[in-house]
Amino acid sequence: MESHSTATDLLDKTIDSLTQGPVDSANDTNSNLLDQWIGILNEGENTRDMAGKLSQLKEAAAQSSPDSATIHGLMNEIADDLQQFSSEVGPEGEIPYQLQGLATALRSASEGLQ
Repeated sequence: MESHSTATDLLDKTIDSLTQGPVDSANDTNSNLLDQWIGILNEGENTRDMAGKLSQLKEAAAQSSPDSATIHGLMNEIADDLQQFSSEVGPEGEIPYQLQGLATALRSASEGLQ
């Protein structure tokens, strides 16, 4: 997996992207973030399922007429996975808190799709 500083930087960028207004998963910045996460998460056996869900999210968002219900559902599933994963990472350091923050940001952003 990526270095600790790379992971925390990517978590910060992702949270910032989600909290900066309406979600447009098809834009270049968000697409690049998704690609980075998919690559990182595919490296770990215990994170490949999340990588698969992110791939589905990217594909759903890239449709000419994205289905907001599908995107909303995937974002909430990923948020649930992040909550679970944050408890498995351990209580020390900033990563668990960032993962929880990312889960919250995903849920908030997905609410804008309803």
